[in-house]
Amino acid sequence: MAHLCLCLTASTIEENLAVVERYRNIIDMVELRVDFLKPEEYFYIRRFPQLAGIPSILTVRRFSDGGQFRDGEAVRLVIIAKALAFASSDRSSNFSFVDIEHDLYAPALQEATRTFGTKVIRSYHARKFPENMDRLWSKLSENPLEIPKLSVMTESVRDTTNILGFFSGRPKGEHRIIVGMGNYGFCTRILTDITGSMIMYASASNAGLPLAAPGQLDPEILTKIYRTNKNIPHKRIYGILGGPAVINSLSPYFHNAGFAVCDEKAVYLPFPADTVDDFLGLADMLNLQGFSVTVPHKEKIIQHLKHVAPERSEEHTSELQSRQV
Repeated sequence: MAHLCLCLTASTIEENLAVVERYRNIIDMVELRVDFLKPEEYFYIRRFPQLAGIPSILTVRRFSDGGQFRDGEAVRLVIIAKALAFASSDRSSNFSFVDIEHDLYAPALQEATRTFGTKVIRSYHARKFPENMDRLWSKLSENPLEIPKLSVMTESVRDTTNILGFFSGRPKGEHRIIVGMGNYGFCTRILTDITGSMIMYASASNAGLPLAAPGQLDPEILTKIYRTNKNIPHKRIYGILGGPAVINSLSPYFHNAGFAVCDEKAVYLPFPADTVDDFLGLADMLNLQGFSVTVPHKEKIIQHLKHVAPERSEEHTSELQSRQV
């Protein structure tokens, strides 16, 4: 089961600790996003894991990779190094993980992580699904002591299909972190039993904090609506097809509540789609058991149906005639 990780994006350590307390009972770990902190807060980063009392990831995400840090690599390296320095013999008081980009190799920093028992997450942030995925993943995962992470800003349903298709075919026991950012990649955040991702990221939007990445959900939504804390293998997947706004549909709330009452190993997800054809490809790959359709795809889906109820056919014909008039 994927670990639920709360990304902390408050501007002070004190605010972040308060947010940890709010969600402590439903999260497994946290990511301290140092790039969201005020500079004067950098002095207190080293003490954060001990104060939080929960496994913690250290991340100072640079602006070019979607973060907020703009002060240059030399400054960023110093911040990371100081946050990992003076490690305690009690490893629970140290950062459990540090997220380092694929192109940042600092031997002294990596030696420090090995000495202090901090795992490196080797991350790659892509604006769309990489064309050279096999070669890229081989490079990311070449060090067995590191955890490879791929975050893709999904621009289409096809990006999402490529993510799920590539990683569903990889060994399930392989340590990896997979994220489809943005609306189109919504389902990748829930279907970690398909991607094999060991971490599911969330942002404290219900607590008023900014999202750490596009498409992140609040931990309360993930656990209460999608039951991500129940280790449910999704034997049956349903959904609602629509445009970008379908992400805000209330349908998943109603259907997933019903699945919970009946103790069904099923989930109902919103599927924003740019084209019906590409969505149907994704539906086939996921073996979708059924889906609702809303704007803008209500009429476009009809040509793909093998059977249309007589009542619906008459209604559709009448609607077209009225438009012609």
